[in-house]
Amino acid sequence: NGDGWVGTQGGLSRFSNGIFSNFGKKTGLPSNVIQSLYEDREQTLWIGTVGGGLFRFRDGNFASYTARDGLAGNDVMSISEDQEGSLWVGTSDGLNRFSQRTVASYTKMDGLPSDIILATYEDTHGNLWIGTADHGLSQFRNRKFTSFDTKQGLSNETVFSVTEDLEHNLWIGTRKGLNRFRNGHFTTYTTKDGLAGDTVTVTFVDREGTLWVGGRGGLSRFKDGKLDPFAIKGGSS
Repeated sequence: NGDGWVGTQGGLSRFSNGIFSNFGKKTGLPSNVIQSLYEDREQTLWIGTVGGGLFRFRDGNFASYTARDGLAGNDVMSISEDQEGSLWVGTSDGLNRFSQRTVASYTKMDGLPSDIILATYEDTHGNLWIGTADHGLSQFRNRKFTSFDTKQGLSNETVFSVTEDLEHNLWIGTRKGLNRFRNGHFTTYTTKDGLAGDTVTVTFVDREGTLWVGGRGGLSRFKDGKLDPFAIKGGSS
C-alpha cells in the first residue's frame, strides 16, 4: 500500500500519508521492543520482538506466536520467506519454519552450529542460508546443515545478514567486514576497500543489481566492482 513500517524499542509505527500511527502493548502487542519486520506475498506483516515472540498483523488484527505455540524462542531476530511460501524465523533459541500453520524447529541437536539465529535467506537455487552469532554461516539443503566459518575464509563468525545479487553471488555481513561467497570461495571487503564500517548488519540488492551495505559505520554502495561510502547528509564521504 506504500506505507512505511518502523520497528522501535517503544513499539511499532506505521507512516501513511504523512502521519504516524503507533502500535504497542495497549493495542495488542505484548512486547514493545521490535527486532525484525517482514511482509510476505499475501501482504501480511510479520513482526519479531524481543521477549514477546512472533506476531502477525493482517487486516488490522494481531496474532501472536510464542514458545507455547512451538516457537523455538521468544526473542525473534530474523524473518524471511522461501519460494514455497514458508516463513523462516530465527530466534535466540533456534530456527523455525512456519508452513500451512505447522511449526518445525531446528536447533544444534539437528546440526545447526548455533541456536542464536541472526539472519535467514533462501537463494535462487533453493538453499537456505543461516547467519548465527559466533558460529558462522550455515547452509540448509536436502534437510542437512553445512557450516562455514573462519577456517573456510569467512572474515568473522557473527553473521548479521545474507543476500544474493543478480549474478548469484552471496553477500554476507559480519562483525568484521563484508564477504562475497562465489564458487565456494570467500572474498572479504573492509574499510580498507572503501566500506563505511567493518560491522555490517544489513545487505540489500536493488532492482538494478546494486548492492547496498548498512552497518555501524554508515551506508555503502557496491557497484561496478567498487565500494562507495556515504556520509550522514547523503553525500559521498
